[in-house]
Amino acid sequence: MIGWRRFLAVASFVLAVAMVPLPVAAQETPATPSPTETAAPTPSPAETPPPAPIDSPIPAPSDSPTSAPPETPPAEPTPVASEPPAVTPMETPPTPVPPPTEPTPASAETPEVVPEAAPVQPLAPTYRILATREGLVGYRTANGHRIRPRDRFVALPSWGVLSSRGGNEFQVRVTYRGRSVVLPVWDVGPWNTRDDYWNPNRRYSDLPVGLPMAQAARQQGYNGGRDEFGRRVRHANGIDIADGAFWDDLGMTDTDWVEVTFLWLGADPGPGADVQPTATPLPEDSSPPEARVTEAAAHEQGFMVRWSGSDDGVGIASYDIQARALPEGGWTDWQLATTSSEALFVPPGPGEYAFRARARDWYGHEQAWRDADDLSVRVP
Repeated sequence: MIGWRRFLAVASFVLAVAMVPLPVAAQETPATPSPTETAAPTPSPAETPPPAPIDSPIPAPSDSPTSAPPETPPAEPTPVASEPPAVTPMETPPTPVPPPTEPTPASAETPEVVPEAAPVQPLAPTYRILATREGLVGYRTANGHRIRPRDRFVALPSWGVLSSRGGNEFQVRVTYRGRSVVLPVWDVGPWNTRDDYWNPNRRYSDLPVGLPMAQAARQQGYNGGRDEFGRRVRHANGIDIADGAFWDDLGMTDTDWVEVTFLWLGADPGPGADVQPTATPLPEDSSPPEARVTEAAAHEQGFMVRWSGSDDGVGIASYDIQARALPEGGWTDWQLATTSSEALFVPPGPGEYAFRARARDWYGHEQAWRDADDLSVRVP
């Protein structure tokens, strides 16, 4: 009885070992079998061999725990999913290095693209222009602005640079004796409306840039001394300045020369900009002009009295003419601040009459009255 029990124990052990799957070499940690997998199966009654006779020898147990009885087929190993082999750092394929680039011939080299610098805007031109006060409070300018007391704008003699109502599309910097102000162009004038004298391609191409046509007409007799409408030019002004800028900003008290910078033609140079050369006669002038009555021609209603004058500087701006009855009559004003050079004198009655003249230039220098008569005429 003890022999059979030993036989059964050995057989159960061998069978259990045969059924255990072999460990896979690629696995790093073998799986721990569960208790149900390690327990030896209990043979069924059908599988239990009949008891051997008592006198039969008991077979010796096998020395190898993995060997199985000849009649028991070996158990097939359970397939295990293969894992990719671990890759060591040395096995990482090196990054391919591109072959060296052949130097490009100089003629085929692509030039380096250098960003272009922003163009430098040239400075706006500045010209010395004779300026007068606009006045006309309550009237409307060419762009519809109603002129207010102490207003601030300018008028230039061209429709092409008129700003919109209240706008600043066209502006000038006006500088006078160290004081400077930027003003919009809100009106057209003085005298002309198509004289863009600041434009290199100006309408009056036979005049230099920077010389107003009215100034050329007044000082040089250009266009017969008349503006584009045929009116005789009395002042050589090329800009009108509204009252607030004229009096308050610039400190002006009368017609005078100012520096005008036309800001739509370039960058603002600020006060004290260099004045562009023009044909404008602006020499140093400290002496007054000379004028006298030159003729008194008979006329059906009296006499046509004529006068003239000269100035070595900026030119004559206006004349004053006086008359008196000889021999004891006093001088009375007949023509004051006139820009004309003749006038019809109608005598109040028979007798002898004398005349004298004086002139003033654009700098305000005024000739003194002479004591003597310039000319006298007799009325029968």
